[in-house]
Amino acid sequence: MVISIIESCRDQAPAGLSHEIRIPIRHIEGELVDTGKGQGVRQGKEFDEWFTKFLGREVMVLRSVTSSKKGLPLDVLKWGTSEDTTRTFVSKAVFHTVNEASTKDLEKRVLERYPDPEEREKIQVSSMAFRPNIIIDTGVPYDEDLIQEFRIANTFARNVGFCARCKAVTVNYDTNERNPELEPNPTLNTYRKHALGTLFGTYHMVEIIPDEATFKKLLPGFPVPTDRKFSTKYGIVRVGDNIQVRVKEQRITFDPEFQAKK
Repeated sequence: MVISIIESCRDQAPAGLSHEIRIPIRHIEGELVDTGKGQGVRQGKEFDEWFTKFLGREVMVLRSVTSSKKGLPLDVLKWGTSEDTTRTFVSKAVFHTVNEASTKDLEKRVLERYPDPEEREKIQVSSMAFRPNIIIDTGVPYDEDLIQEFRIANTFARNVGFCARCKAVTVNYDTNERNPELEPNPTLNTYRKHALGTLFGTYHMVEIIPDEATFKKLLPGFPVPTDRKFSTKYGIVRVGDNIQVRVKEQRITFDPEFQAKK
């Protein structure tokens, strides 16, 4: 099974500011700053100034130090292990994925509940609102529930749990206003309510595939990527990359009776 990563964000920069800024992925050394929640490596004055102008407030861009690690919250990420760790500034796992096909299905369900055009104008349902690191599109809604292991280029990812949604997803990012009905959460509650929360999106741990021999051993039958180098320290994921699924398995179900009771 092959899926394509799609672009997740097209933010409009303020006048006089470049549309995008690129921070080197290997920029892991520099001034250390203690945030109170762990140390970060300052990325540089150029990046501080760009985000300060973009956000309209003074900010500093930091990266987690490589030595700073913490375990996963295994009470909510049920498929993680005690050996799984992530960096200081990560809330749950290494990265969070949303399926565009699922977002489109959710949008359809939400709009069906609000036939009034004026009410519909206040509703915005987009993958970006769920704040994922990666947006994929399988073409099949909620297919991500089944995808347990997959690879992107020289990275190997494993599903460790599902994201329980909060009120942050109810904000219209075009107007910066919260939906008065707190949509899409009420609609999600009708069919995605679980003992772990109202679930939408998946969390993943990732391992770097260091060389071609390891790739062939882990993923026999999959074509070896030739458009970027193997590395023991990092993997590069690009917009438009294909995702190749290694394991599909049903691990979670949503009981209709549970939706009604809750």
